[in-house]
Amino acid sequence: MLYKKNMEKIIFARIDSETKKVTFITQVSFWRVKNEYGEVDSRLANNHLKQTIPESKNDLWLDITEKKCGLGYTYDENLNTFIPPKIYNSWILNTQTCEWEPPTPKPEPNLSTEPFYDYTWNEETFSWEQIF
Repeated sequence: MLYKKNMEKIIFARIDSETKKVTFITQVSFWRVKNEYGEVDSRLANNHLKQTIPESKNDLWLDITEKKCGLGYTYDENLNTFIPPKIYNSWILNTQTCEWEPPTPKPEPNLSTEPFYDYTWNEETFSWEQIF
């Protein structure tokens, strides 16, 4: 990834080698991880972070500066993306959006008759319930 010369920090996520979960997020100065072409070098970044945080020596560090990612997300190597934690057991992963979706779509409120309503998922009944 090519970054602007004035970018100062690159954000990295620590991916646990066994669970593939994001366990730690940190920033690194751009100059520590750039190669001679002014690009972030993942090899340099991994070496630097593994020296700085020795207990991560078996883990992978990935640049998440321009990605949607957070603690508890899972890195999917096949999709090369981060998947958020599953909210409900019944929800299904959409591999196109990498988001969890309910088994039934959320109803759209009729704004002319229900302007203050919203819906919440009920995992026991596998249905949407109207809330105020």
